[in-house]
Amino acid sequence: MHLRGEVKAIAELEDRFAVAYQAGSRTSLFCSADGVTQLFYAVQGGALHYGSSVSDVIGSAGLNWQWNYEALADLATFGHVIGDHTLHAAVRRVGSAELVTWDGLALSRKKLDIQRYSTGDPSKEAIEVLLETVRAEAGTDDLISLSAGFDSRMILAAFLALGMRPNLLVMGADRSTDATIATEIARKFNLPLEHVPLDGNRMISDRFLIVRLTSGTKTIDNWHTYEYIATGNGPAPGTGIWIGSNGEFARTFFFDRGLQFYVANALGSPLVRKFWDAKVRRNALPDSLRPFLVEELRECLKPEKQIARLLRFFPHRSLGDTNDQLYLERVRQFVANGLRLVSTRYSPRTPFLHPRWIAAVRRMPRHLKLGNHWHRLAISHLCPELLRFPYDTSGKPMSQGPGFRYWLGFSPHSRNIPYFDYVNFFNSPRFREVYKMAIPALNGIFLGNDTSMLLGKMPFRTTAYFATLSFFAEMQIDSCSAGRA
Repeated sequence: MHLRGEVKAIAELEDRFAVAYQAGSRTSLFCSADGVTQLFYAVQGGALHYGSSVSDVIGSAGLNWQWNYEALADLATFGHVIGDHTLHAAVRRVGSAELVTWDGLALSRKKLDIQRYSTGDPSKEAIEVLLETVRAEAGTDDLISLSAGFDSRMILAAFLALGMRPNLLVMGADRSTDATIATEIARKFNLPLEHVPLDGNRMISDRFLIVRLTSGTKTIDNWHTYEYIATGNGPAPGTGIWIGSNGEFARTFFFDRGLQFYVANALGSPLVRKFWDAKVRRNALPDSLRPFLVEELRECLKPEKQIARLLRFFPHRSLGDTNDQLYLERVRQFVANGLRLVSTRYSPRTPFLHPRWIAAVRRMPRHLKLGNHWHRLAISHLCPELLRFPYDTSGKPMSQGPGFRYWLGFSPHSRNIPYFDYVNFFNSPRFREVYKMAIPALNGIFLGNDTSMLLGKMPFRTTAYFATLSFFAEMQIDSCSAGRA
């Protein structure tokens, strides 16, 4: 098969994949339309080097380390990178439905226009796609990763509607909202439930594996994704695990604010700029650290520089469209890393990444995406009894809508007891010991060698950010040393 002749047919497949094809001096790389499967590349020494992680490409190409400061700025703001950037300045990532070709002399990139069309009632069609996916892919020993929230409960509703009785898996402390409500649901429906507590030890012990698999772009405050998979007993490796990834695409995730959304959306471009300004400034690194950062990173972290780049990358005039594209970019980057970690043991099943489900949700009217309205409609259609359970510490059943206070912007969407206390984890002696050892690897980010201020009192996000970068840099240094030996 010649990839150039068949690439359209490959692109239209509904599976999640990445393809590398070589014929003579020509090498072609392609990723499926959801962009979740990761494939990285760099041109070095007259050849195209590629692999499933940045570290693979660095090792193949023999590259020295060079920080990508724009990617560092994105990671600080969003908790993930954007576009084809990686933390290495010379390594890029293949995009969604993108064909990258190296002919031995030059590199070309082509974005294919893969349209998924939805013509029926989008609300009903999204439910049907969910049911079809469960029918086609569910196995007898499959797990559902269950939380207190809407997305995993919607998957459980589909299983129950089809007469299937899955195993359930929940993580977190005994008193956490997820564990409490998942236990109630399992007891009511007489379903087997494994409860996996988290202590952070696997995160620390396997930190180099985690940063390698995620190319340093999943910050440590989200490593519970790995720990609860690696720590649990569960069925045999390779078993299917159903995860609600991208279910929140059917919710206006970044601005779920009722009537405030409609006002902001109607005001158009000025509110889009204001949205970016608020997001950049809210997640900015502490001013006390900026004088110690190298000039290149300080420049990329300037709010006006970041906002200008974001407006180019997300060229939308409405807040709704901006929110939708930003969420899909989060899925391609942040969620993709989580699925990669889950894949170390189980085989992820992700019905809300199905192209036809996404196409249906794109057409869904905005009022269904606010206040989890569509989620409630879907669960009431599939298994209304699941709506009797609460989704947060308020004790209100899920069937009860968010109410007037939500629509007027006076109340949070939900209140939860978290599954893991990262603040105490960051203050634990073991974490501080490994962090202290890794900090010197942040060469090229800080001026000089004095990075001791990072061990002082820092905001939660700042510690998560620099700890992740230090572990990733330390892993790269160790890998290079091993290669030279």
